[in-house]
Amino acid sequence: MFVLGGRKDRLTEETVANWRERLDAAGGEPIRFEVEFWYRDQEARRRSAEHAFAAELRRLRGVSLDWAEISPIRYQASFGRGAGRSHPGACCTS
Repeated sequence: MFVLGGRKDRLTEETVANWRERLDAAGGEPIRFEVEFWYRDQEARRRSAEHAFAAELRRLRGVSLDWAEISPIRYQASFGRGAGRSHPGACCTS
């Protein structure tokens, strides 16, 4: 499982395998992705999750391209570009 901020995320082994395949196929080039967040009722908790994710993404030399939040359907996501396989830890640390 992938760990972010000391909590285990809900990535299945199948999802991790898919990420690794995408990174391998990209040949070291960055890949785009979408991450959906557990929607929190409190806005402060949603912002905290965004900041923690963005910090980890920067650490891994990725970038968030856009954020989406649709409160009526309880949706929060980041659209980003991740570092290619050439960056250590670019995918799915255990």
